[in-house]
Amino acid sequence: MCDNLFWKEIKMAKFYIKSDKIFLEDKIFNGYVKVEDEKITEITNSPENGVEVKDYTGKIVAPGYFDTHIHGYHNHDIMDADKDGLLEISKGILANGVT
Repeated sequence: MCDNLFWKEIKMAKFYIKSDKIFLEDKIFNGYVKVEDEKITEITNSPENGVEVKDYTGKIVAPGYFDTHIHGYHNHDIMDADKDGLLEISKGILANGVT
């Protein structure tokens, strides 16, 4: 879900993400997340008619996680300061929901 094609697709769009595992501050919600112009605008029980629904039932929908202290990812170490390794680390953690 974190590839560039996905992000290009959501710019200036309106759609819903459907999931039975939407993580909110105080509960796990079964419903829809409304996205408009790259922003979450509503959490709801039902979508508007005629608006695209992306079905992620069975998947976790949660805020991105910020990792303020990592040493590496997938056999790459931050301390190596290798451009290709840092790019691989960045892509890997982003694909797992960490920014």
